[in-house]
Amino acid sequence: MTGVFSRSTPWTAADGRLAFGDGSTPEFHVVGASGDTLQIVRWQAERHLLDRDVIVALANSIGATRQIDITLAPAFLPDTLPAYRRLEFFGDQIWIGNATPFDLGSDRWEVFSAAGQWLHTVRLRPQSDILDVANGHAVVSETDGLGVQTLAVYRLPF
Repeated sequence: MTGVFSRSTPWTAADGRLAFGDGSTPEFHVVGASGDTLQIVRWQAERHLLDRDVIVALANSIGATRQIDITLAPAFLPDTLPAYRRLEFFGDQIWIGNATPFDLGSDRWEVFSAAGQWLHTVRLRPQSDILDVANGHAVVSETDGLGVQTLAVYRLPF
């Protein structure tokens, strides 16, 4: 998983396909094994301004122990949060992690078909990680407030 403000490129590969994007816009590209572009998927996504409240919430979520000088934020932070931070192929679906990034209360995924059609939004508990999706179920690793991880299996609503 990439960091909230990282410059790395989220990507995933499966079955001779590579999906990638930089997260700065709600868009990702899918290329085939030959390098030819198979599709470009774009969607409407709510953009979240990076204001004082969001910066403080981000700092709290990562356990920041020092006071943050908010006046320095404009110098090194973007105006908005990234459109997404993670891409995953699960079977013939493409899952976009935190499509509304930093949802303050849940982990949100947008699910697209292999053809690029939006299928569903899936919300998980905070600090969850999807490990696999198959046969209408998702295997999820969840971390509680003490850092203890547990596995859970959820039936998907689609």
